[in-house]
Amino acid sequence: MWESRCQRLTTALADPDAREKALDTVISIKVSSAMIGALRLARLAASLEEQIRAAALPEAVSTLPAVAECGKATIQELRLRYCAA
Repeated sequence: MWESRCQRLTTALADPDAREKALDTVISIKVSSAMIGALRLARLAASLEEQIRAAALPEAVSTLPAVAECGKATIQELRLRYCAA
């Protein structure tokens, strides 16, 4: 699931006409991250959302690797804590 969201976000940020798609995706990441307690990822997504809303696409694109890495680390942590039974 994370890989598909991250890919959707990457694709949307590469297309200046896909701002709404980028916003939908980053808001989904922000809300779901907050719901599971992944606060660092939620904060990064909130920052990315602000950049997209401000049409600061170069900044948004430069933030994307941090979001992707944090998301990947979050998934790994969740798997370790909840799936390693």
